[in-house]
Amino acid sequence: MKGALALLALVAAPAAAEELTPFDEAMKTASYAYPFARCAGFYDAIIARSSEAEFGAEGWAMLNTTSEEMILAAALMAGNDDAALDMAAGLAAAYRSAEDWQAQYSARFAENYEASGEIIAGDALLEADLGFCAELRLLAADLGNAE
Repeated sequence: MKGALALLALVAAPAAAEELTPFDEAMKTASYAYPFARCAGFYDAIIARSSEAEFGAEGWAMLNTTSEEMILAAALMAGNDDAALDMAAGLAAAYRSAEDWQAQYSARFAENYEASGEIIAGDALLEADLGFCAELRLLAADLGNAE
């Protein structure tokens, strides 16, 4: 039962939010897995809205690798949230959560693009999320290499 609650917390968090919450506020009550799943969704929304031609082969590979590292870190951290949770269940929950976050970020990107022609620039929350996720990327890579 405890494992099911951890999965529910990881997966349900973005669906319950009506609007994206700043990371510093959300982290007050978030699980260990939360920032990694949310950042995976952020990077996935960027990937869904762009192309390799925009980023170049190296940049595109980095975006995709970063997304996968965030998913792995979310699954690993879900195990910290609930020791009874196995890796397969943690990965499945992390992917579902990242998809939910991707949908929220994609909607915000579309609104911003419609209003200003930019998806992130000029949106203080998204600019902060970009900075937070860029820093978290280093930790996610380290976590993936430690296992």
